[in-house]
Amino acid sequence: MNKLNAGNPMSGIVPRRYYSSLNPRGRKIENIRNSRTWVEFYPQNIWKDCTMRNLAVTEWNGSSSKDNLKNRVTNLAKIKERPEWYGVKDGAELDKLLKVGDISEKVKLDPKFGNSITNLSIPQKKRRRKWINEEDGDLMPENYIARDPQLFYAKRRVEGKKHRTNLVITSGGNCNIDAKTIQIRAKIYAKIIDELQRQGHNVGVHCMDPIGSHEYENMHLILWEVKRHDEQMTIPQLTRDLGHPGVYRTAIFDIIAAQPRNPGSGLGYTAYSMFDKKYYLEDGSTYANALKDAIKAIKIEIGEPTIILNLLSLEKNLNEKDLDKTLKKLKNQISKLITQPKFSGVHLINHNDHDSEEET
Repeated sequence: MNKLNAGNPMSGIVPRRYYSSLNPRGRKIENIRNSRTWVEFYPQNIWKDCTMRNLAVTEWNGSSSKDNLKNRVTNLAKIKERPEWYGVKDGAELDKLLKVGDISEKVKLDPKFGNSITNLSIPQKKRRRKWINEEDGDLMPENYIARDPQLFYAKRRVEGKKHRTNLVITSGGNCNIDAKTIQIRAKIYAKIIDELQRQGHNVGVHCMDPIGSHEYENMHLILWEVKRHDEQMTIPQLTRDLGHPGVYRTAIFDIIAAQPRNPGSGLGYTAYSMFDKKYYLEDGSTYANALKDAIKAIKIEIGEPTIILNLLSLEKNLNEKDLDKTLKKLKNQISKLITQPKFSGVHLINHNDHDSEEET
């Protein structure tokens, strides 16, 4: 993967952009435009900075039309026309979302599912009893035999080691996906992450939206940072940054529109099939190549170990009434996060691969 060292700061940081050039001797702008995969990494909370001024980068998309780059975050008239599409009723509510987070009603989860999240911690280990001298800590065999209570060192319970892990959560939604489904997905992932951070697990979180084109074979993978390691975030903040439709269908849509090759009026589609098991090891296909390119870029920018979580279907709407059935299938995959910690590599946990996990 080749890195582009150019761009405009967003939240004080220049987004990192990668491309897989097929012709290393050609002109850079043409190499970027014709690359099979583009991978972008955006910093935290850049939503208000997603404007044409910041997203138009000559070296990245200078030869591409900006007709579909429409400053959606500030185009409040569109929100009033279709509030159900954005998950907010007007510009004031969008502004509150961007400042505070998603404070709408919580999604009701099955108690058993909540239990499975709460019990993710590694069982605490018992520390062996020791008889020690309270002053210098040396073991005193004679006092051990006498069982002198003043020299008894009370056993302590210590938590299992917390592993530093990176999570990449899949996000997105085609036109047939309603705003409620996108919100539900974000709220479920937020609950999982909140429970992990409450238990002290050291996780950094990114979201990834895989974009395919109806007109070209290029793949555009957009990643944005949600949570840094050791950072505590509230549920409303997490829910907003994990892909609330008010953010996704404004800021992220403009990022899609600013790709090196104009995606067309429909802005392409969410390429959820990229995570299907058949593409893990397959060579040559568009999705397989995109997955490999994404993993290379993730290893460079995010590091190892990284787990890509694709726990909730990106191609279907979720029904709150049937949510218990959906969540029941996820318990095993969720438990793998902690009970099977990883120390290297990029791993993919899929909602439709209940008994398997692939490493790349």
